[in-house]
Amino acid sequence: FLMIRRPPRSTPFPYTTLFRSARFAPEIFAGGSSAPQALVGGKPVDVKSSVEGPQKASFEVGSVTLGLGVAADDGAVSTKSGLPAPALKRGTTLALDMTGLRPDTSLRVFFPFGNGSFAELPSLSIGEDGTVSGVVSLDTPGSQKPLPIGQFSLQFVGQDEDNNEIVVDVPIEVKQPDPAPEVNRLSGDR
Repeated sequence: FLMIRRPPRSTPFPYTTLFRSARFAPEIFAGGSSAPQALVGGKPVDVKSSVEGPQKASFEVGSVTLGLGVAADDGAVSTKSGLPAPALKRGTTLALDMTGLRPDTSLRVFFPFGNGSFAELPSLSIGEDGTVSGVVSLDTPGSQKPLPIGQFSLQFVGQDEDNNEIVVDVPIEVKQPDPAPEVNRLSGDR
């Protein structure tokens, strides 16, 4: 969805502002930064982030907090240029805790690849108290192509308590999984 806003006639110079809705274009940040980024109501906002030990990172966007945890066998959270840098093996899971969301809505999770393509991971239901806890799997069904390895991001799209659409983009590194027999994509067997 692309919206073009025209200036009022009293504006002395022509301009065009482009907006993209995260609902239809989850690659809104286009991997432009290795720092966490966020939009609230379509406007860029600051993200406060911290590393809470080798397995957990937290991110704050206004009244919304996001915690991401990595199991010790699956990866780690390090610091890169003073910012959290979660890294985990493809096929593993990432623990998620989020607060400050609009109750009884859903949190959508996207994995942008670049070049306009992305995977939408299963969404999570927000509880009556505006919180959600769950896992985000970096695994794909045997019949689908696996997620790529390298520097990417996860994007979390939901609504905050004030009913603003919120998009939190967290850079992650997807690492090579442990050696295992290849999955037959037709049968799903190893």
